[in-house]
Amino acid sequence: AAYEIALMNHYILTPEEAFWMSSSGGAEALGLGNQIGFIKPGFEADFAVIDLQSTPLIKQRVLQAESFSDVLFTQMILADDRAIRATYANGVRIFNSERR
Repeated sequence: AAYEIALMNHYILTPEEAFWMSSSGGAEALGLGNQIGFIKPGFEADFAVIDLQSTPLIKQRVLQAESFSDVLFTQMILADDRAIRATYANGVRIFNSERR
């Protein structure tokens, strides 16, 4: 949605910017950049594990990707809840998909 809103405002939001905004950038905006927003020792680890082959179309696009930016863009535009393989809150798995 952020990508589409940016386009409506004549701004190209790169996949890297979107990823930063949803992780480290969000943490900094909340004043919590010293606790969250990175996966590193001493930080609270809340994150999702994404399946880069969650649908046939996504699998095809990822296989044709020429860069990590292409992979991020594919997930940003095409992925939905089927892409989430697991979620972790403070380093503890709270959801695990049993698909495959």
